[in-house]
Amino acid sequence: MARFRDDQLVRYARQMVLPGVGGTGQERLLGARVLVRAGGGAAARAAATYLAAAGVGRLVLEGAPGAGAFGWGDELRGLNPDVQVELRAAGAGAGEATAEAAGAFAAILDFSATADVPDSPAAALHGAFAAAEALKRILQIGRPAAPDALAEA
Repeated sequence: MARFRDDQLVRYARQMVLPGVGGTGQERLLGARVLVRAGGGAAARAAATYLAAAGVGRLVLEGAPGAGAFGWGDELRGLNPDVQVELRAAGAGAGEATAEAAGAFAAILDFSATADVPDSPAAALHGAFAAAEALKRILQIGRPAAPDALAEA
């Protein structure tokens, strides 16, 4: 088991006793880098909040400048001092005509998981679902849901 600081043991104790998480899983979470793509809406905020609370080590919030994603990075850092928050404009570093394909490929290579979160009337539900799917990928628990699962929620 990893050596956790006393404050981390207190912060993560409830999830470290869960089957499938433990100390090893918490190490994975702390070492994970998750891309939250959304544009700063309520669903993205919910997903990022859940991921920060779970102890994901690095969150990359991607959205259009001024869309809101850049306004709550400090709030996430306050929620969990272990989380590093990076703010990035949508499509940053992705190129020109192939921006979407390059972004998808980069997400596979550079991130432990991605949380693509559409804004909707059920924003909190979509955000929670996206966060849960990202955590499942990091912890390697179960199979990820079909991509259409968000549309059905």
